Amino acid sequence: MLYPAIIGAVYPKHPFIVNMAANPKGSLPFSAELNAELVRLSYTQLPVALLGTVINALFVGYAFWGEVSSPRIVAWVVSIYLLSMGRYLLLLRYRKSDPNPDAAEIWARRFLWSVAFSGLTWGALSVGLFPSHSQAHQMLLGFVLGGMAGGALATLTALPRAYLLYILPAVVPFVVRILFFGDGLYVSMGIMAIIFLALMWVGSNRIHATLRESLRLRFENRQLVDDLNSAKNGLEATNRQLQDEIMERRSAEETVRQSQQRLALHVQQTPLAAIEWNADFRVIFWNPAAEQIFGFSRDEAMGRHASELILPGYARADLEQVWQELLAQQGGTRSTNTNTTKDGRLITCEWYNTPLIDETQRVIGVASLAQDITDRVEAERALKDLNDTLEQRIADALAKNREKDLILIQQSRLAAMGEMVGNIAHQWRQPLNALALVLANIKDAFQFKELDEAFLDDATRDGRRLIDQMSGTIDDFRNFFRPNREISLFNASKVVDDSVSLIQSSFDHQKIEIRYETIPEIKVEGYPNELSQVLLNLLSNAKEAIRQNGVANGWVAIKAFTRSGQCVFEVSDNGGGIPDGILQKVFDPYFTTKTTGSGIGLYMSKMILENMGGTIHVKNGPAGAVFTLVIPLTAKLPL
Repeated sequence: MLYPAIIGAVYPKHPFIVNMAANPKGSLPFSAELNAELVRLSYTQLPVALLGTVINALFVGYAFWGEVSSPRIVAWVVSIYLLSMGRYLLLLRYRKSDPNPDAAEIWARRFLWSVAFSGLTWGALSVGLFPSHSQAHQMLLGFVLGGMAGGALATLTALPRAYLLYILPAVVPFVVRILFFGDGLYVSMGIMAIIFLALMWVGSNRIHATLRESLRLRFENRQLVDDLNSAKNGLEATNRQLQDEIMERRSAEETVRQSQQRLALHVQQTPLAAIEWNADFRVIFWNPAAEQIFGFSRDEAMGRHASELILPGYARADLEQVWQELLAQQGGTRSTNTNTTKDGRLITCEWYNTPLIDETQRVIGVASLAQDITDRVEAERALKDLNDTLEQRIADALAKNREKDLILIQQSRLAAMGEMVGNIAHQWRQPLNALALVLANIKDAFQFKELDEAFLDDATRDGRRLIDQMSGTIDDFRNFFRPNREISLFNASKVVDDSVSLIQSSFDHQKIEIRYETIPEIKVEGYPNELSQVLLNLLSNAKEAIRQNGVANGWVAIKAFTRSGQCVFEVSDNGGGIPDGILQKVFDPYFTTKTTGSGIGLYMSKMILENMGGTIHVKNGPAGAVFTLVIPLTAKLPL
C-alpha cells in the first residue's frame, strides 16, 4: 500500500484514493457490467501500449548510450522488457480465464498495479539516468515522456485512475528535476510540463466521461434493442412459419405429383403385366409388359374379354366362378394359371388380383398383376427330377471314388515295391555271403580230405539256417503287400519293429541311424499292414531327403506314446525340412518334389489314417521335418 500512500499525498481528493481508503480491498465503484466492460477495454488496448513501450525503451537506450552509465542503461532496458513481458503474461491469463463481471474488480486491480510499476520504471529515467550535462538529451527525454503521456490517453483512459497512476510517477520526477536547475529556461519548461500534465489529466477525464456515458447509454438501450430484436425475431418467425406452411403445401403437392408420375412410370416399365378389367371382365388398361408376355398390343387387347384373349379353351369353364369370387371379394386374389399367347403358346403365369371398390363399396373392376413363371416352373420340375435321382448319382460317384482310391492304393503299393525289392536285396546280401562261405568250406574240406559226416552235418545245418532266414525275409515282405481286409486290434510297437526290420539293411547301407526307444505295448484298432505302409513311406522319404541334401551322420527318430485316449507316432529326421511354401501341399495327390516321385505316397498315408479315424500332420523341427500320426486307442486285449 506504499504507492497509493504516495499518490494520496500528491492528490488526496482523487476518487481512487477515496475508494482505497474506504475499502482496503480496493473494490471499484462501477456497476458490474460497466466495470467489466471498462476492464475489458483496458486489456484490449494493452498490446498497443506494450509495443510502444518496448520501441521507446529501445530508442531511449540507444540515444542515452555513452551519455550515462552503460550498466544502468542496460539494467533499465531489461527492467522495461521484463515488466512488459509480465504485463503480456497478465493479458494472456485474462484472455484465457474469460472472467465474468464479478471478477472484473480483481483484474482491474492487477491492471492498475502493472500500470503503476510501468510508470515508476519510466520515472526512474529522471532519477537515476538523467543526462545532467546534455541539454539535448534532456529535451529528448522530455519529448519521450510527453509522447508516452500523450499515447497513454489512447490506452489508459478506460480506467481514469490508471492514467493518473502512470503519468504521475513517469513525468513528475522529470518536472521536479528540471525545476531544481533554477534557470529561467528550465523553470519555463517545468511550468509548461505541469500545464501539459494538467491538460492531459483533464483530457483523460473527458475521454473517460465520454466513454463511460457511451457505455451507459449502450447498457440502457440494450433492453430496447433486445425488445426490438425480439419483436423482429417474432415477426420473422411468423413469416418463416407461413413460408414453411406454403413450402410444405407445395412440397406435398409436388410429392403427390411425383408419386403419381413414379406410379405411372412403374406401371409402364415394370416387368409384370399390369391389367385392369371392368365389371364385365373386359380389358380397360394393358401395359407394355402385358404386350410382351401375351403378345397382344394395347390396341388389340382393349375391350376384349379375358376368355377370348388369354385363356385356353379348357379353362374357360372355370372363369365365371373365379370372376364372381373376385366381385364378391371372397377369393381369387392369388393364383397360378395356364394362359395362352397370341401365337398359341401355353405359358404358366402367377396372378395377383385386387378388386377395385368405389365410395359405395361396390366392385367396379379388378386390377391384376401377372408374371410369366414358365421358366421357373420348368426349372423346378427339372430340379425335382434331379433330386429324385440324386441318391443314385451320389452312390455312383462314391463307387467311382472308391474305385479311384483302390487304384491309388495299388499305385502306392507298386511304387513301394521297387523300394522293397532293394530292401530284400540288402536283407539277402549277408545270408548269401554266409551261404557261399559254407559251400567254400565244404569244397576245401573235400580237397584236403577233411570232409566227414560230422563236418557235412554242420555245414548242412548252417546252410538250412541261412535259407530259413532268407525265407523269413520273403514272408515278411509278402505280408507287407497283403492288405488287411478287416479291422483288427494290433500292437503298435510290433508294427514299428516289423517296419524297421524291413528297411534296416537299406538304412545301414546308407549309414543312416534309426533311433527309437523301446515302445510300450499300445493296442490300436485299425489295419496294421496299412499302418506299416505309412511308416515305411515316411522312413523312405526321410532317407531320401537325408541322401539328397548330403547330410552327414543322418538319423531318423521314431517315438510312440499315448495322449488323451489316442496313440501318437512322431517320425522326425535331420534332412533339412520342407520349404514353407509347399509345407501344406505335401498331402495333395500327385504332388511331389522328387524327380522320379509319383506324388501319391503321402496322400495315401493321409487316406489310410483317416480311414482308421486318425490324422497326420507335418511341421519343420530344428533339424528337419516332423510328421505326427494320431490314431484312436481301444481297450487292451490279448492279440
